[in-house]
Amino acid sequence: MGFTVELMTIATRKFLLTILTVTLLSLGLAQAAYSQPLCQVVSPKRFAKLRTFPVNVVVQLSPEAKPETFRASLNSKDITSMFKEADNGLQTVIGPKDGLRINVKTAPLQKVNVLKISVDDLESKYYAEFETFFFIEVDELFTLGPDGGTIQSLDGRFSVNVPENALSSSTPMAISQVYGPGGIVPAYQLAPVGVRFHQPVSVTMKYDPKRVPAGVMQDDLFLVSGKEFPGRMQNPVVDKTAEAVSGTVTSFSRVSLSYYMTIGKKLS
Repeated sequence: MGFTVELMTIATRKFLLTILTVTLLSLGLAQAAYSQPLCQVVSPKRFAKLRTFPVNVVVQLSPEAKPETFRASLNSKDITSMFKEADNGLQTVIGPKDGLRINVKTAPLQKVNVLKISVDDLESKYYAEFETFFFIEVDELFTLGPDGGTIQSLDGRFSVNVPENALSSSTPMAISQVYGPGGIVPAYQLAPVGVRFHQPVSVTMKYDPKRVPAGVMQDDLFLVSGKEFPGRMQNPVVDKTAEAVSGTVTSFSRVSLSYYMTIGKKLS
């Protein structure tokens, strides 16, 4: 009996080894046939830890790929139909309603997002699969709807007041503190980036007068919104008693504190 089991085990091992060898040879032939992968995820980067949402997904397809065979899933949910043609590939934007997992910084367990794509080659002889794992981590996560409300950062120095009817439906929102190159106070990232409000929302940031640069008056402080090309917020107000600066926006992005500085020659 033991001899029979050993024979079966050896036979199984030989069979598995044969399958593995054939698979490796096939992959080797496929790699040799193409100068670049059939498909790959350009954005988000593998194992990236992002501080905002939604996430811009960019997929690159090689000339040897057959676009109509493209398939994509996020955390096992099919999102293939969301992709649109872009330069050398496909592109889409994914958010919470699409199955995107968002972690709060203080949570003990961090949930990973798994983006999986696949595509066949032009002759349907080979296919390629590509998986990307990435995280979304925010400091605070909220949900606001048509009734509006106020959200605040963990440190209590940054808040956003959303008026009634500024939103049409229940919307997940987040605030995360991010540090730029220097500055009077940290910058704060708001999410979802690009959300459009039906009316302006008020943003307020507290500051420390002792950290205001020499030669800059507190009245010269103002808030800017945007990461790539930040612009001054509308309706700027400096409350020196509360040591706070406020402004209004109609969409979410990164918010930071800026100031005017007068440059000139001192007269003696």
